[in-house]
Amino acid sequence: MSSPQGAARAASRLRPEQLAEILDRLPAGVVVVDRQGAVRYSNTAAQRHLHPARIRIGEPLPDVASDPPLAELAHQLFRRRLLGDEVVRIGSETFAVAGAVDRSEHLASLVIDDVTVTCSENIGVLADADVFRQAVTMLVENARRHSHDGVGITVAEEGQMVAVDVVDRGAGILPENLERVTERFFSGAGRDSGGYGIGLSIAVRAAEALGGALELASDRAGTRARLKLPSARLL
Repeated sequence: MSSPQGAARAASRLRPEQLAEILDRLPAGVVVVDRQGAVRYSNTAAQRHLHPARIRIGEPLPDVASDPPLAELAHQLFRRRLLGDEVVRIGSETFAVAGAVDRSEHLASLVIDDVTVTCSENIGVLADADVFRQAVTMLVENARRHSHDGVGITVAEEGQMVAVDVVDRGAGILPENLERVTERFFSGAGRDSGGYGIGLSIAVRAAEALGGALELASDRAGTRARLKLPSARLL
């Protein structure tokens, strides 16, 4: 997914009606608020993410009992000028919220991605929490950069292992590149936005450090990264 700053620069060259049409097609929610906390714009995905609450132009962000509150994140954003991915819980769903302010610092844009994990409460893994979090974060960030329609995350037991699947709906990885994409700084054709950076490389090494492995499967409908770790049921 492009950064809020890059999206803002591209948007400045579009007519308002063109921009609104593009933003309404995004899988991520986009909400623009002013310094008083009033909503100036929201796209369809934002309305869907916050349902049944209604986002109304000219009114404050709705109180959706989020943790932390979206209004508080917007307030922080005006202070910091930039907001990295903040994990926000709304009911049983999990969202990643990022944002940036415009050059005049009168408006702030919040980008809201649905990153909810489908997982039974009975499943657990034997893992260092920080290393596990780093591995999953790298996989999700990589998937978000290449997905056309959000990212799916599921967790399931496979015998004595637990499989964490991170699935994107991008253009996929060419078969000849599939074994090389976990190499540090590898870049190759066949994916919808170029380059793989070091994210998959870090995820592989984190998986190995945790006594597990990373498996990749891909076709033209998207890519699945499967992080396999020892199950806590072994105790």
